[in-house]
Amino acid sequence: MICELKTQLLKYIAMLFIENNYLCKQTYQSFIMDTISVGINQTGNEQFVTWIIIAVVFIFIIILFLLKIIKERRNKVEGDGIIQSSSNVSKEKPIQISVPKPCLGNKLSEDLVQLSSQIKKSKEIVKSEIIPFANELKNNSRETSFSIVKEKDVNAPSIMSSMALELIAKEDYSKFSKPKYIGYNPINIFTQTEPLNYPYVIMPSKSGCVIKFPQKGRTGRKGYKEDDFLQYIRKYFKETFKIYDDRYVLTKKNRYEPDISLLNEKDGINIFLDIEIDEPYEGINDIKNRKPTHFRFADINRNNEFKNRGWIVIRFAEIQIHQNPDGCCRFIADVIKSIYPQFNIPLGLVVTKRIEPVLQWTKELALNWSAQNYREQYLGIGQFGYIPIIQETDFALIQDEEVEKEVVDDKPIALSEKNSISTLSQNIIDIAIRTNKYIVFQYEKDKTIVKPTKYKENAIAGYCYVKNMIRSFDISKMEDIHLKSRYYTLRLSASELGIQTVANMMNIIIPNHKYVRMEYTKPARSFVTMDPETNKLIQMQTKAETSIRTISDIQLDTEGWGENYIRAYCHKREEGRTFYFGRISLLEILDL
Repeated sequence: MICELKTQLLKYIAMLFIENNYLCKQTYQSFIMDTISVGINQTGNEQFVTWIIIAVVFIFIIILFLLKIIKERRNKVEGDGIIQSSSNVSKEKPIQISVPKPCLGNKLSEDLVQLSSQIKKSKEIVKSEIIPFANELKNNSRETSFSIVKEKDVNAPSIMSSMALELIAKEDYSKFSKPKYIGYNPINIFTQTEPLNYPYVIMPSKSGCVIKFPQKGRTGRKGYKEDDFLQYIRKYFKETFKIYDDRYVLTKKNRYEPDISLLNEKDGINIFLDIEIDEPYEGINDIKNRKPTHFRFADINRNNEFKNRGWIVIRFAEIQIHQNPDGCCRFIADVIKSIYPQFNIPLGLVVTKRIEPVLQWTKELALNWSAQNYREQYLGIGQFGYIPIIQETDFALIQDEEVEKEVVDDKPIALSEKNSISTLSQNIIDIAIRTNKYIVFQYEKDKTIVKPTKYKENAIAGYCYVKNMIRSFDISKMEDIHLKSRYYTLRLSASELGIQTVANMMNIIIPNHKYVRMEYTKPARSFVTMDPETNKLIQMQTKAETSIRTISDIQLDTEGWGENYIRAYCHKREEGRTFYFGRISLLEILDL
């Protein structure tokens, strides 16, 4: 085919010479013969003319080739007549439609141009709705210092068209896979009872709990410290977790937005963390109208909905995040390590200072703090910037019905019920005796927890779970009294224990200064001693002894007996003792 085209082209050029010069006619005949039969010998002027013609043809072909390349590049840059599907809309292979330039009387050309116009218009609609919406989410308003942000109105995101919603849904939630389940045993050594101390941890309700996956989208106002703490989270956990600050979890009746989400699905472990930063009141400047937040019992129903869907909830007080963000990250790492022993604590957190506990505030205390500008004081700012209330935006909410079928939710607790119970603490000792409950308090600078049985004049009597005996207490020396429904936060029986399990738990118990109550077996042993009267060697034997002991100030005894031993203060013997993990047959963490 190429040879035929070249031959025709050569004939055409040769005929131009014939029309202008008669002498070229002979040259043309000779040239045609030379082109068809390469083997003919050419001499003199005939060879010279032939080579001139070949050179001209070669240059002509090069010029055509260059013009073609220039035209293709111009079309690619300007998009002249080319419609290509947007990569932001679909991940499918782009579709190209070649559209000839319009010409009179060409119906096909007119139709294609009209189609081109419609497609371009659709693209503009999508861009005009999705891009501003995405930027609005990205730059979502947050609580800021007034010195940084001036007061100004911020328009809420506009309602998106059905096309834009459908595109977002297709991008993130186009399909739900089969339900997934947690792959760890949710033993919570951080469990607390009211009143809670920050940080506190809520674990999934059971082993094998179904997981509710988050979806993309956020409309709520960001807290003052969220963006700052997000940088610390990424610094320490980006290698092992997917980290998000723009996700929500849809339950049967509510849509919740975690401050920060950490997800790890590696090897089926399926650890989903909801990190929350709790502030005592809203970050707005109008003291009369700002409301108290995250006070006692305020988040109990939300926490329950997360734990029943396979999430671990970790809540910090904002002041802890502000004063010691590294320590907060270390606490998160400790929680992960407690359920996933293979997890390695990031090197930057190994020697980090631990965070100090903060007692969760009451609603009344939060109102007092608001009047005193307590948040502004510890944050070191004069006042907050203007924080607009973001309107609800129509997200493409897609419910995963298969997961919700497996979820068993707790009965919702009315906040008024919880508050009415907490206000009965005026005579907390009487309540504990009457309802068969426990009290925790400070007694002569020592923590203790007691089940009171008698209340007479200025003293109470009851079983002490620190000394493990009946004791009497002078009420005038009892400080910071709280009611408890049980004396421990975690209990593991012999069937759940083992050397490795105890070792893993001690790695968390030790840095958090927990009191451990345990059943410890001292084995029978034989030994030889000398009879002082006869000076003869005699063999002695002691029986095995099992006793209940409470220990504190626990440390690993790696430099003494070895890695499976601890050194601790024994409240039974009232002295330091060494304990072997393999002899612990019951382990309880006291709720102190």
